[in-house]
Amino acid sequence: MKQNKAVPGSPSGISEGATPEAKVATVERLLYGRKDAALALSVSIRRIDYGLAYGEFETRRVGKRVLITASSLKRWANTNHYGSASKRKSARLDQEDRAA
Repeated sequence: MKQNKAVPGSPSGISEGATPEAKVATVERLLYGRKDAALALSVSIRRIDYGLAYGEFETRRVGKRVLITASSLKRWANTNHYGSASKRKSARLDQEDRAA
């Protein structure tokens, strides 16, 4: 049986007989779907849907999919979120009235 030997100068997790997947660097995600965004923020998918409806997230369309940017998820995570949804809705309607 062949033993895996550590490769000199490599991170401790990579060995000579390691699979190619172990040598691949991870890539930071730029866009998230609703389910992945909910998982990343530890909230429900419904909460993500509310945030999308009230414009709390920056989005991009790719075909039929609506994807949320990583920067808007980080911004949302770093702010406080309290108060009822009805207050946010009335504030949003006031903004639309001022814009008209």
